[in-house]
Amino acid sequence: MHFNNRGCLFMNTYLHIPKLEGSEKERFRIYYNERSVFLFRLTSFVIIAASFAYFYLDYLSAPYSYKLLWEFRVVAMLGFITALFLSYVKKDFFIHNFQLIASLSTLLYNICILLMIYYSRPDEMSYANYYTGLLVILIVNIPLRVRLIPILYNVLFVGLLYILIAVFKQDLFHVGIDRLINNLFFLLSVIIAVVVAAYVLEIFIRETFINQNMLKAKNLEVLSQKEEILAQRDELSEQKIHLEKQNKEITDSIHYAKRIQKAVMPYAKLLEGYYENFILFYPRDIVSGDFYWFRKIKKDNRELNFIAVADCTGHGVPGSLVSMLGVSLLNEIVIAKNSYNAAEILDELRTRIKATFHIEGDTERKDGMDIALIIIDNENYSLEFAGAFRPLYICRRKPLKQNELNADYKIYKHDDDKTVLIEVKPDKMPIGWYLVEKPFRSKTVQLQANDKIYLFTDGYTDQIGGANRRKFSIKPFRKILCDIYEKDMPEQYDILDRTLKEWKSDEKQIDDILVLGIKIP
Repeated sequence: MHFNNRGCLFMNTYLHIPKLEGSEKERFRIYYNERSVFLFRLTSFVIIAASFAYFYLDYLSAPYSYKLLWEFRVVAMLGFITALFLSYVKKDFFIHNFQLIASLSTLLYNICILLMIYYSRPDEMSYANYYTGLLVILIVNIPLRVRLIPILYNVLFVGLLYILIAVFKQDLFHVGIDRLINNLFFLLSVIIAVVVAAYVLEIFIRETFINQNMLKAKNLEVLSQKEEILAQRDELSEQKIHLEKQNKEITDSIHYAKRIQKAVMPYAKLLEGYYENFILFYPRDIVSGDFYWFRKIKKDNRELNFIAVADCTGHGVPGSLVSMLGVSLLNEIVIAKNSYNAAEILDELRTRIKATFHIEGDTERKDGMDIALIIIDNENYSLEFAGAFRPLYICRRKPLKQNELNADYKIYKHDDDKTVLIEVKPDKMPIGWYLVEKPFRSKTVQLQANDKIYLFTDGYTDQIGGANRRKFSIKPFRKILCDIYEKDMPEQYDILDRTLKEWKSDEKQIDDILVLGIKIP
């Protein structure tokens, strides 16, 4: 026989009972029985009520029925009444033994009807009603939710008893072959219908049970995953609290380090007694690897002002440690050793930095700093400069005299042709280890009234920003210094600060920023 795909699907869906294994069989039995209790009660009430009504009508139609038939009627009712009573009083017992109780109650009812057929006469008016009751009770197995195997036992046993009664007692001998065939046909039809209905119901309930088990398993898995996620969340929350605590402790320590660093570096107000000035200072990480330094020394009745701006290796805590070391060494070199030459100071600073960071077998350490150092002689109106990778900028109205210009100086003219920016070039080597080291050189500049002097690190010009996310660069920085030449120093600070913030916008600060400006009176 040939089946198409649709036929095979039908066969697989409706003619195959899903299999249950192991403990699933017992759990399915309880699951099935628990959902059958209500239908059993409802159907039992209907059967009992209908039976009372039927028996009453039977009595009216055949008041001469045998006493024995009424005894069968009472026994038939007792089965359902007892089962109904157990469903309320002994519910757990009833659920665990539901199939047996339901099968026995219906079987008892069927046997009683068969016995009534056996002991009754075909010419009685109620005789035909007995057959109807037999068929109805067989059909009632389905709403009672009796399962497939118990139904098979039940209907086959009833069918066998009926055939024996019909053949040897009633239909064949008293009525004839036509009546026998007719009754057997209806009985067989009912049996087939009941068995098929029980089969389909069994498939449906098993699939429902399996799907619910699968859903329950998935729910348990999801619940397990949820509990695991919650446990991980709690663990992460604890770790977060621990990290926040550690972060606070570290941040508090860094803030305290900032106070120490600020105490080591001179306050900007110390310069105000000598020069109008500003200090634009933005550490990237609370503490800074950039630092500024100021000292006033008297020599031969002359007052010398030492000012330096330096950019140490790294930033944050490592850079701040190097910066504090730099401040300490500068104080020691200038005050304790009485060094008053800018180049000699840088030479000595380099020697001490290298000695401090020297490690056996490691001769190429990169720790150190870039620095611009100036010494201003107020009486002679002169400035001495020495730099390690950091230049000196001077803005003024008149340039240096032609005989003062050499390769160490570079002049940038402003757009107004009045203001110029003089760049005094540094030596191209740092304070620290370097491949080719030479002595630092001092450069001297004759100052003029209203000169504006700028020392700075590379943080301002290297800051990323703008529409194209690029560095600010040195050329626009020089232009701003020339543009603001006529402004007083606090206003210059505001312009530089506002320009930086507008350029940076939402970008992250990439380095420490330090710009120091001084006006020569």
